[in-house]
Formats: sequence, structure tokens, C-alpha cells
Amino acid sequence: MSKHEFLDPVLPSDDSVESVPLSTEQLELILNIQQEVLHALAEDKRESGILDQLCKLVEGLLDNAVASVLLLHQNDQLMSIVSAPSIPEEGQIRLSNKRLDIGYGSCTAAVLHGKPAYINNAATDYRMSKSLDLVRDFNVCSCWSVPVYNRDGKIVGSFMLSSFEHRTPTTYHDRVMKTCSSIVSIIQERKALRRLSMTDKLTGMWNRVKLDKLLVSQLKAYQRHAETYSLVLLDVDHFKQVNDTYGHNAGDAVLVDLANILKSNVRGNDVVGRWGGEEFMMLLSNSNAIKAQVVAEKMRVLVKQHQFPGVGNVTISLGICEVSRELSVLEMIDCADQALYKAKKKGRDQVCLAVLDRMENIEPKKLATKKVLVSEAVC
Repeated sequence: MSKHEFLDPVLPSDDSVESVPLSTEQLELILNIQQEVLHALAEDKRESGILDQLCKLVEGLLDNAVASVLLLHQNDQLMSIVSAPSIPEEGQIRLSNKRLDIGYGSCTAAVLHGKPAYINNAATDYRMSKSLDLVRDFNVCSCWSVPVYNRDGKIVGSFMLSSFEHRTPTTYHDRVMKTCSSIVSIIQERKALRRLSMTDKLTGMWNRVKLDKLLVSQLKAYQRHAETYSLVLLDVDHFKQVNDTYGHNAGDAVLVDLANILKSNVRGNDVVGRWGGEEFMMLLSNSNAIKAQVVAEKMRVLVKQHQFPGVGNVTISLGICEVSRELSVLEMIDCADQALYKAKKKGRDQVCLAVLDRMENIEPKKLATKKVLVSEAVC
């Protein structure tokens, strides 16, 4: 039997569900949920926002109840809330890191058994026996959950509806829950695909697609709050020789090691990614030129001291542009790129800081753009 078969038609297989034919109005309400979510997807809203919207839509169909989405994590042994817009923070904390075991509620029961878990009396059902403190403290009377699957048919979480009055689900409720389960599955797959599209396959870092987005958002934040930041471009010196001498597999291994060095030595609020080929980018938040130079020099030394398996020593050159006035994204990139070029020209294995002079209009390839002129690069 297909793991998704329970999502297929109309009549519920669960004995706890009261079999009542769906009315035209009920079908319209379910259809409305689907249309609202599709509209949000078409507007390219964030997945977290769509999940919150889904929970709110379902809560609008059932008074005195709250909806939530819980997903597995940490080797599929714990469940945590990823969306629960109407549950107070205290409740969300207590619902997080729920062990995947019978007794912790309908959410874990649905995952463990691979089918809907409808608890009509939370105070007496054995599936709630280890969560009676939550039942008591938050006055939970009924609790319904349906498993959420990924594209491979693996259960990755559950959609849950908690009611503050005793209820027995009908065919209508069963249909709503299963529809929401399918929607959560689609949203999670979309999130995974979106992340995959923005991740460099070789190094696991952000790729140029993501970096482009972050450059725009960082600039907007700067324009709002005037918090200076710096952009750093770096690449591997004589990388073509590495590939020609040791082979492309060795060259790829160098890039992976370099990526790990960069990721391990930036702050949590900094951004690092692969700009393309052997070139990488760092966005250092709240960092002026002096701070950026310290970070860049640290990276240069760490790379130079590292022994790359099968290759030995490798060096990098770095160019820095401090954003202290309103530059466009293209101008910032050009600024850092020119500083990197200066570092290469002056002998490589060094850090150069661009000193902005002025800007002039140029028209390469018949496209009017601006080019940042760097009067000098301090190395």
C-alpha cells in the first residue's frame, strides 16, 4: 500500500472519525485554503510565513483551537515546532524537543504509526500520558495530528491541531488535516529545493545566486541603519597551476579545504560563499576597513600555514572594499575586485584595501553602468 494512500479519497479509515458526507460549503472552505497557499507561493513568500498563514487559516475553520507544524530533527529522534503562530512562547518552548515516543502526544503518535492520530480526550488517552502537564497547564482537551511526508515517502513531521474543548473529528476535519499535511510537504520540499539552488555543490557554501540576494539585503540594511560593513573578494593564487600539476580532483579538494577554513573563522553574523571558480566572497557586518583587514590577514595566514593534502602550501590574495557611503551592489563588487587585482599585481599572497577616489559613467557593451575608481590600494 502506498504511504500516501491515506491522502487519497474521501472516506476516513480511522475508526475515531465520524463519517459524515462533506457539504458543498465545507469543500469550498478546503479549496479556499489551497488557493490561499497557492497565491502565497506565487508571490514567492518565505516558507515560514506560508506555514504561519496555513495554521491561521485552519484555526479560522475551528473555533477555540490552535494549529502547529512539528518536524523531526537530530537524527529523527526529537520533534520541534517550526510554525505555531497562535501558541504562546512558553507553550512553544515546552513543545520543542519532544522525544519520538508514545505518550508525548498525537504528533509523535502520528509519526511513529504513520497514520493520523486523533485524540478526543487528552486527559485519558494513553498517547498523551507523558504530556499530562501540558494538557493541564494549557487546558488541552483534544489533539489531532497527521504525518507529513517528504518526496521519498519518509515521514518528516506532523501537522497538529490542539483544541480547548472536547471534539470528535468528522470526515470534514479529517480531510482538512490531510490537506494541510500535503501542503506542509510541498512547502518543505520547496524550501529544500530553494536552499539547494543557492548552495554550491562542491563546497556546501552559499553560491553566487544567494550571495547576490545577500548583497542587496545588506545594502538595504546599510541604507536604513548606516552600519558600515566590508566586502572581501579573495581567490587562490596560481590555481590553474594546481589543476595542471595535481589534477582537477586535487584542485577541488583545495577549494573544499579553503571553504572550511573560511567558514570556521568568521563570526556567526558574517557571510561567506563561493563567488565562482576559485574566487570566494566574505561580507563582514559592522566592520570598517581596519576590522576587515584584521579578518582578511587572519585568513591569509591560516591558508598559507595549512597543508593541503597532496598539494602542500597554497596562498590567497584578498581585496577589501569598505562600504561607508551609498554605493550600488555592482560598485561594491567592482571596488573589491580592483583591490584584489592590485593584490595580485603586487605579488600575490597579500591583502589590499581599496581607497575610493571618484566614480565616472562608462558604457561597456552599450550598457550604461558606473565604475568605481580606486585611487590606490593599500597593501
